[in-house]
Amino acid sequence: MAFYLMKALLKIISISFALSVAQWGPAFGYSFIYPGIQPGTEAGLSQINTRGASSILWNPANLVVTPPAFKSRPDKKTKGRRGVEVYGDVSIMSVNYSYTREGVPPLKVSRTAPPVNLGFSWRPQSRFSLGAFFIPRPSSKSTLTDYPFPEGGSVKPSNVEQSSGSVVSGFGVGIKANPNLSLGLSLIETAETNTLAVYFQDSASDVPFVQLESSGSFIQFLFGVRAKVSSSVTIGASIKTPVTKKYSGSISLEGSAPEETQKKGYSPTEISAGAERKSGAGALYGEYRRHGWGAGASQVNEGTPNAPVRKDYKDMNVFIFGGRYNLSNTRGIGAAYGYYPSNVGFGSSLGPDGKSVDGDLVGGVTIGDFDGLNRHVFAGSYRMLFKDAYFQMGASVQNASRDVPANKSAEGVHSLSVITLAFGGGKTF
Repeated sequence: MAFYLMKALLKIISISFALSVAQWGPAFGYSFIYPGIQPGTEAGLSQINTRGASSILWNPANLVVTPPAFKSRPDKKTKGRRGVEVYGDVSIMSVNYSYTREGVPPLKVSRTAPPVNLGFSWRPQSRFSLGAFFIPRPSSKSTLTDYPFPEGGSVKPSNVEQSSGSVVSGFGVGIKANPNLSLGLSLIETAETNTLAVYFQDSASDVPFVQLESSGSFIQFLFGVRAKVSSSVTIGASIKTPVTKKYSGSISLEGSAPEETQKKGYSPTEISAGAERKSGAGALYGEYRRHGWGAGASQVNEGTPNAPVRKDYKDMNVFIFGGRYNLSNTRGIGAAYGYYPSNVGFGSSLGPDGKSVDGDLVGGVTIGDFDGLNRHVFAGSYRMLFKDAYFQMGASVQNASRDVPANKSAEGVHSLSVITLAFGGGKTF
């Protein structure tokens, strides 16, 4: 049965899928996707439940959970193993986002997409493991109609054409220092390309009012530790370095010749810690993560004229709780809840002309920025273990909202609903 499940899974993930979700600057990003089948079906839990390749973006100390290699033993009729585990997962995701503001048509975006993750790990001997993890997001084009483009103190209905693509590559190594302690280190590279064109609906010209292209590549490091403090308690922790994302690109206004522009974004320091306590056939777990967004407040720039000089970023604290229950030695179920608060304040108060009345313009919530919403994640999972393989599946529901007061950027009501079905696993050779 394991063979057929893995064969079907690998056939599915061998196809390249595009995540067709529109983006506006940081908008409609991938913050609501948790790479790896364990985080994806357990509300983002990552420190003590990931294993092998799926741990590289979260806690590389878990790389050593990969089954080790061993030689054949003809006398005991034992077939050898190379210690290589091939990993893959695929999701079916339905995303619904809406933005309503008095005096303009509501903006609604609905997308269905199948994001895919691939990886492998190799444990040539019991104390050492390494691996790689890949998130391909091929470039896809989308159009938003009735987009409320800010101009002065009002907004103008516009059509936005956008395309974006990215590839995340993670490479990690794990070391088992002793039977109860493991350490790990990952290098994570993110490469992105984006294009954007804004057309005013009331314009007689078919030339875009704003046309922007940008691309960039960014590297972060992740250090992790995993420790078994007793027969029933396991803890894990990690820290990821921040990076100011510098994009190179060009901008054209009302059909003018393209000029060079520099767009900047930010990925924060992430400090995470989690614990699991087993009791009989069950286990309870919890995880805390702190994202240091505040340090990036002055590190962002949208690359457009009159853009905010800084963003009202706030540090955020993530909490995840849940539990598992073993139905048998090879089957189990789980449920989890995660709370992801907003990472940004409301920014400057705006006058009738759309300019800041508080001094320098400070950006706040933007349309489609999912990190700017308060998200609640509910998830359930089912897993099966085999001799040389594992399979996990599950579903999650994410709901988020934010009510931005008048005279702030993107004033109005933002809401998000994401439903995800995920399937994944690994096969050892």
